[in-house]
Amino acid sequence: MTKTKKGVDYSKATPALVKQVKDVIADADKHTYSVSKVYAAHNAAFGLREQPQTCSSCLRNRARDLRDWLKGYDEYAKSNAPKPETPPAGNEGKDEGGKAQDGDQTGQGGDTDTDPNNPQYEAPAPGVTRIPMKEGAPIDLTPASEDDQTKGTVSYADGTKVAPGKYTTARGETIVVQVGSKGRIEVEDLT
Repeated sequence: MTKTKKGVDYSKATPALVKQVKDVIADADKHTYSVSKVYAAHNAAFGLREQPQTCSSCLRNRARDLRDWLKGYDEYAKSNAPKPETPPAGNEGKDEGGKAQDGDQTGQGGDTDTDPNNPQYEAPAPGVTRIPMKEGAPIDLTPASEDDQTKGTVSYADGTKVAPGKYTTARGETIVVQVGSKGRIEVEDLT
């Protein structure tokens, strides 16, 4: 058997094989060796057909080889992990997550989470009002009637439900959300 990593093809490793190898290593850490498990994992990982042998040095050596294989597999998995998507164009002055780098959390600086025109959100349906929030994603308000545009059903711009509670808009208004996604904009009476 070759002790180099060059002959190992990690692309053929399955989650079941990785679990099998981890189980053998966990047993080996306790100085417990199952001859059949050690050789089954070793043969599967390295594509071999070795006959099981019960000598302690044979088992320890194969467990050591499996540790090296797992370390190599982890490196392979990290290097072949899917790369994060690049942020949409127009994110100058923002970090990788799309947040403003100057710490602007008010939703006033074009933050991708609060910008109602952010391309990550589909345009609201006709009659739906998109409200930029002080913190977090914008909220869409679907009015219950044409007469009162301050009451209706609410959801986040991405379509997820809004938990019951009070939320402050970027303009300083308060949206009160009740159970069942019913919401209203509280307008302060200045008279």
